Amino acid sequence: MRAEWKQIDDEQCRLFHASVELIGRRWSSAILLALSRGAYRFSEIHASVPGLSDRMLAQRLRLSQNVPSPVASGARHGAGAA
Repeated sequence: MRAEWKQIDDEQCRLFHASVELIGRRWSSAILLALSRGAYRFSEIHASVPGLSDRMLAQRLRLSQNVPSPVASGARHGAGAA
């Protein structure tokens, strides 16, 4: 069986671009790593990332709230639905 290719629409492209822009910013990958290792509170994330200031962490977290999650977007559009 051959995989079916789907056309990428403008909304998906914008979502992907915004997500990559956020991840590519300084400190974002370290914050994501801290989250993946179980740090969920502000103080836990801050303690997990040496050199990260309170102000920068707050800024990155605010920015991440403005970018829709690709996973949530996929679920919203029926991706992965049985």
